[in-house]
Amino acid sequence: MENAKHNQECTECDLVADERLNYFTGQFLAERDFRAEQEYQIGKHRQHNRYLHGYGTVCGLKIVEHPNPDCRDRFVILEPGLALDCCGREIVVKEKVYIDLIKLFAAQSIDLNNIKPEEQNHLLFSLCYEECKTEFVPALYSECGCDEFGCDANRIVEGFEVHLQLLKDLPKPLHEEPVGVSLDWFTTLSLDNAFRVVIDAKGERIYVLTSAGQDQILVYDTKHHCLLKSIPIDGQGVNLAIAPTGQFLYVIRHISSNNNNKYFLRVINIGDLNNCINGIDLPLDDGELTNLPQIQVSQSSDGRVYILDPHTTFKTVTIWKDSINFLAQNASPANIDAAKSVEITPTSHPSVINTNSVEIAISPNGTWLFIADGTDNNIRVSKVDTLTSSVSSQVTASIFLGENPKLLAVSGNSQRLYVVTALAGDKKIHAFNIQEGNSPTLVELVAPGATESGIKIGTDTPLAIAASSSGKWAYILFKDSSNPPKGIIKVVDGDKIAIDPTKALLPAAFSVVSNPQDLALEPEGNRLYVAGMGSSLPPTCGGVSVIDVKETQCSELIWRALDGCPECPEDNCVPLAIVKEYVENYKNNPKITNDRIENRKFRPLVTSTETLKQLVMCALETDGGTKGKEGSKGDKGDPGEGLESGLTQIKALSWTHNTENNNLITISRTTKNGGDKVSGIVIAFTNEVDVSKIDADHVFQILVEPDTGSQNSDFVCRCQFKGKIIPVTPTITGNLITSAVEVNVSSATAAAFIDEKNFDRGFNEIWVRLLGDFVLDKDGKAINAEFVRAELPTGDRPSGSKVGIQGGVFESWFWINKRTET
Repeated sequence: MENAKHNQECTECDLVADERLNYFTGQFLAERDFRAEQEYQIGKHRQHNRYLHGYGTVCGLKIVEHPNPDCRDRFVILEPGLALDCCGREIVVKEKVYIDLIKLFAAQSIDLNNIKPEEQNHLLFSLCYEECKTEFVPALYSECGCDEFGCDANRIVEGFEVHLQLLKDLPKPLHEEPVGVSLDWFTTLSLDNAFRVVIDAKGERIYVLTSAGQDQILVYDTKHHCLLKSIPIDGQGVNLAIAPTGQFLYVIRHISSNNNNKYFLRVINIGDLNNCINGIDLPLDDGELTNLPQIQVSQSSDGRVYILDPHTTFKTVTIWKDSINFLAQNASPANIDAAKSVEITPTSHPSVINTNSVEIAISPNGTWLFIADGTDNNIRVSKVDTLTSSVSSQVTASIFLGENPKLLAVSGNSQRLYVVTALAGDKKIHAFNIQEGNSPTLVELVAPGATESGIKIGTDTPLAIAASSSGKWAYILFKDSSNPPKGIIKVVDGDKIAIDPTKALLPAAFSVVSNPQDLALEPEGNRLYVAGMGSSLPPTCGGVSVIDVKETQCSELIWRALDGCPECPEDNCVPLAIVKEYVENYKNNPKITNDRIENRKFRPLVTSTETLKQLVMCALETDGGTKGKEGSKGDKGDPGEGLESGLTQIKALSWTHNTENNNLITISRTTKNGGDKVSGIVIAFTNEVDVSKIDADHVFQILVEPDTGSQNSDFVCRCQFKGKIIPVTPTITGNLITSAVEVNVSSATAAAFIDEKNFDRGFNEIWVRLLGDFVLDKDGKAINAEFVRAELPTGDRPSGSKVGIQGGVFESWFWINKRTET
């Protein structure tokens, strides 16, 4: 409902003067000349505003709650600011305006208590340009009767007027359809066996039908993705839909008992989630769990429900009136029949449906019914209001495809139809513009000179399709041939099909939940939801992948100007704010508070050059808190060059590094080597190494100070001690080896340096060196030998790291007795 129209005329938006005065000396100027001068200057200024700056609020003009809680059921406040209307006229609000809702509603004869929310529900605030004449003065030739001389206004005051309007549906958010899109994972709702997913028309709740054990419908909110409710189904759910009001869910159930397989349609009243009410189960035809019944719901006010039942003899489409929602109160057979609008069969409506029909779709506005024929390779389209029991009244059209139609989707504006066809090998997608007339027609989009219609979309199996509101974008869900099947989304630019088909299919496919089943697109087109079953063998997670749809190809935005100049709304006012469900909540909650006022989503903006400069500077900055939000981390990459995981390390020694009073341990020899016991030095490893390739001369070295008889030298000399390396099995306590036993194999978990004379030459300081490059494990890799930070196991970079470098030199020293300084 709108306020009264302006009573003052203004310069027309589209009639900018194209001539100006040409002054010369002695020129006679009349009133019309001065008026033409003003119209030229004003018109050029407004034209500049309109086309170079745009339409909307420039700054301020926020709608906020009244500071006094007791006044919030009657007043809201408009803050000062500046706007440009669609004519380019400036609207200036210099001080706060207290908007009296009761007064404005009364001026429009609106009684909120007698308005049905389903007819008018949301409250829109708009700001309109207004001008009025003032300062009336006597005028010699004026036609108005101010006095005997006549009078006229000496000034025109530019002002504004606030309009209130009640809307049935929320307006579309003020953003253009993206020129290009990319998909980005947002989150995953983890749950078992997600089978179907739907979103309510407001985009506030997600309904997921699961088939895990006792089937149920799980309800999530779209803002925080928290679980709100679990609704049991009492059987196996096979399909799901939601009423345009969001108050009713329609679920098709299958019950198998005593060799009887029955389908039912259940209506669930979810108006109050805390008290969900199950309606009557409407029987569908019997059948196995194959060729599942399909369900579609018109998003128009009639909210009709369409069901394709594939198990009847001839296949049947039943159209239910919205009275289906209230059958729980009176479920007599007569009322069930009365709730049916019409049943469509190949016998009753041969021009509408075929015995091999495989898919149905209903346009969101409730005007068109589309049925895909699997045998005739046709798409049959019928106007809903002509579908009666009389065959002769049908108005239908069919489009020959010859490619086995499989999936259908209609755009949110009901102007474009997408058809996915199931060719053997490459699948295809076709796009049609829907044209309304005496007979509905479909016009396929085909590029000039193209040798075939449609575009190929790959060999994977298509499962579901969704179309954006404008029909520009189609999102197709596929599963591949792996086990379990992987989920894939591909994006098609429908406009490009008629321009350059080679660029219509976006190149990057997007991976989603495994074993996918269903796809839903948020009403505003900003988010996709994909339901998947997952798998137990091998284990993969099921659930709902939540995917953000983001705009790309920003360079294309500049070329939107080729599509024509922007159009103005009918009332030429600037939308400011929306209060959602105002009428619905009026009786219980009439107060308008800030949390109920949506100031951003539906308001057009005129961005000033100063704001644009700040945005550019912000984007150019690289620090100071101006960076964008850090994205989520990707998968961990492969180890860098030279760094490897799982390398063999030194884990224990038969001495304690850089300490005194160490003992050489006893090593038991095998019978083959005399069965005696010897003293030795032992190094143990985390895996077996090839001890046969370790020798005492080059790899496992012991260095000692020789007894030269002179202790006065200025040099420290150490000589390599002769010995033998044998494989052993160690006994380890912590990091210390306490004993070892020789083994008769070439590979072992420890190597011992022994001397047949049992180190009885009186050496005290022992220096141990192991060249890791020549110590190979069972995989043929050199051990990670470096004794970093004198820690065991060796080679950690940093300490505790799982990656390291092959090779390196291990060095350590100790004293057998107390160290003596020289």
